[in-house]
Amino acid sequence: MYIQNRLESNKFKICIPLKLLCNLTGNLFEMPNVSYTKPLGTIIRISCNMKIFFHLLIVLTLFSTCIAQTTNKNYICEKEAKELWRELADSGRYHDAINILLDSIQTSKQKNKNGTYWHVGQLYACNNEYDFALKYIKKSTSFFDKLFDREWRLYYNGTIAFLKKDKRKLKICNDKLWNKHSEYYYFNACKLKALYDNFDKPYKLAYDMTCK
Repeated sequence: MYIQNRLESNKFKICIPLKLLCNLTGNLFEMPNVSYTKPLGTIIRISCNMKIFFHLLIVLTLFSTCIAQTTNKNYICEKEAKELWRELADSGRYHDAINILLDSIQTSKQKNKNGTYWHVGQLYACNNEYDFALKYIKKSTSFFDKLFDREWRLYYNGTIAFLKKDKRKLKICNDKLWNKHSEYYYFNACKLKALYDNFDKPYKLAYDMTCK
């Protein structure tokens, strides 16, 4: 079967097979219907862009997975270290507990280094090494915490006074904190009062006493 396309000529006609027309996008003398076709260059660019997109998607997925795994591992390690140093401290192995805490400061990006330094200072105090205790307790509190946090400042200064065996200063801090403290600092107020009431005892024994 043929579809005839007549050229404006007095000498001849041209007949074009239907199969040939079907291989094209339209008649020989017409532009193709753009809604059904795209230029080859555009198709290639779209294909390349899609490949790049999927490659980027795969890379981002793998990266997110690695980050999640790393974060989870760090959390687990920090949790294990936290539980371990407390167990060691409870069993009287203060130096082993201290080593774990100091190692955690050096090997991980801790957000609360001040709290860790405080614990290190307390562990040295529990082991009756007051000079080392004072060194780390002083590193535990920033200038702004001492300036703006009244209750912590009193507890901090009172603890240092106990370690330095300065009963007069300890009494001042204890009286101020005990007479006026928030519910949040009730535990600290009790511990500072226990240090004052048991001033002649070693730090650990005095700290573990209940306040009256």
